[in-house]
Amino acid sequence: FRLNKIKKKKNKKVTFLLAGQIKKSKGLNLILESYLNLPKEIIKKTRLVIAGKMSNKIKKWMENRKLYFKGNIEIIDKFLSEKQLNTLIYNADYVFNFKIRDKGESSGIVSRAISLGTPIISSKIGTNKELFKKSKLITNISSKNLSKKIEMCINYRKEIVKKERELFFKIKKNNSKKIILNLYKSIK
Repeated sequence: FRLNKIKKKKNKKVTFLLAGQIKKSKGLNLILESYLNLPKEIIKKTRLVIAGKMSNKIKKWMENRKLYFKGNIEIIDKFLSEKQLNTLIYNADYVFNFKIRDKGESSGIVSRAISLGTPIISSKIGTNKELFKKSKLITNISSKNLSKKIEMCINYRKEIVKKERELFFKIKKNNSKKIILNLYKSIK
């Protein structure tokens, strides 16, 4: 995977990404509730991409809520190749890593987003709490808090991206051994 072979898409809409294996334990309900409760003028400025393989139970749950038919929500229900996943992360403005329960595992999405410089909106739980303690995008688990973070991301896009990339540089520099160890544990 080489970044120089991927053209960054020029997107007027702020793109939020939830990727990987799509499960409720990754905060799917909370993310959707927070996103759909935003004011309509804010939603018009955004795009939510949900990408990754979903169980039939999740698909049915989303169909019942007519989420496949919401204009600003794009659903990619398939296993993603490494290149596809990296391209989605690279082209997103923000990535969600919003675990509801801590199972002691670290997310491969987090290490990819850090490497690609894509800011992460994260729940204040487990490894996230430690890694992102200085981030403006870490929040307690509630729809109201998450909605506020999403609005902040839209209204202060350039400033947040710059600050989060500076933070990522520090995280990579200070925690590279810890990140690699956690990544290794998660794939073991």
